[in-house]
Amino acid sequence: MNPGFDTRMEMVDFLHYLQFSGLTKPDFVKETLPEDSVSVMSIYNTETPEEIPPFTVYMEVFQEIKPGMNKPESHQGWSISSDVIEVMDFSDKEHIVNNINMYGNFEGVNPSGTL
Repeated sequence: MNPGFDTRMEMVDFLHYLQFSGLTKPDFVKETLPEDSVSVMSIYNTETPEEIPPFTVYMEVFQEIKPGMNKPESHQGWSISSDVIEVMDFSDKEHIVNNINMYGNFEGVNPSGTL
């Protein structure tokens, strides 16, 4: 990936896939994963331990890593809550890209200059 390459639209497409597939629903995730691979550590989960609270999806984009290189800093990063993804309207992805900070914590290179 070239420095300055904008991956925000690809990130939005990935979130759309997560929403469409149901992978943002905590109960669906708990049902589909093996019992021993799901652990819940949350302050929101004190009353009903069998329920999984909303979780955060972290996406990081890195430059190409060549043999012998140390892992570089992420090029772009975005953290967003699963309950926010559930209510997002993906019919206007350009609006999401242009207002990306409304939907989570976006950090990184932003060549378009819109944040």
